[in-house]
Amino acid sequence: MSVGVLFVIDCTGSMERIHRYLGKSLAHIVKMFDEEEVPVQFACIGFRDHKADPNTAFEIIDFNSSVLPPIFGASEHKLVNWLNTVQSFGGGSNFGESSLSAIVHGIQEVTWPDVKRRVIALFTDDKPHLEDYLVSGWDGAKQFISDSDIEQIHLFTVNRKIDSYDDLDGHEYVVIRHKLAESAIDDMVDDDLESAMRNFVKVSSSGNFGPSEIIIRDDDDFEINPFDFDDDDLDEPLLPLSTEGVEVTAEPITDDDIVIDWDDLD
Repeated sequence: MSVGVLFVIDCTGSMERIHRYLGKSLAHIVKMFDEEEVPVQFACIGFRDHKADPNTAFEIIDFNSSVLPPIFGASEHKLVNWLNTVQSFGGGSNFGESSLSAIVHGIQEVTWPDVKRRVIALFTDDKPHLEDYLVSGWDGAKQFISDSDIEQIHLFTVNRKIDSYDDLDGHEYVVIRHKLAESAIDDMVDDDLESAMRNFVKVSSSGNFGPSEIIIRDDDDFEINPFDFDDDDLDEPLLPLSTEGVEVTAEPITDDDIVIDWDDLD
């Protein structure tokens, strides 16, 4: 198994923490894939609001310029350099960002390597524009994503915007949500982002989930199932772990042991 990951990263004013985290952690992320025994390659499209200024809307780092050098985190790595220096600005103040447009544009523009699985990782803190560059609604965008053999889309966003992407579901790829904070990226805890990235690596390295939906939630979001048993909750096993040293005897059944009340039978 091999994976190609296209980072689709919001570059508006609130997202600088995400850029710097990915810049300093990309080598570690590669190492996590290596622990799963899955080779990975990265590309990236940074996006700002195309409606506000088309000239600054997109910045692309292609796969062929994103191969890590032998020394992880080397300064000459182009993608790491971009993540560490990209300018976070703009936003358009028009209730949305060009995230869906960036997914479509990025898929078109990068040169996908010969990998078994294509994955999108979207980082944003706002909902998408549905009338935007290359985009005229959910249906066309979803069909294009599916036709481009994308297997997984990982959405990294704040909880109050997760529902804005519900219409992205329902095609031949799986959408996985990773909550970074409740309302704003400024409230994000680095450990939560680290945990989200570990989940991302685990799921990206696993098999294709087809058209089903996966939502990663906190355990508190689920009700307790009374039929779920934890082995640690049992004082002793229900059955012996082995039959060694256990004497099993059985007495033969005789006719005297069988009693039938004929009055109960019709």
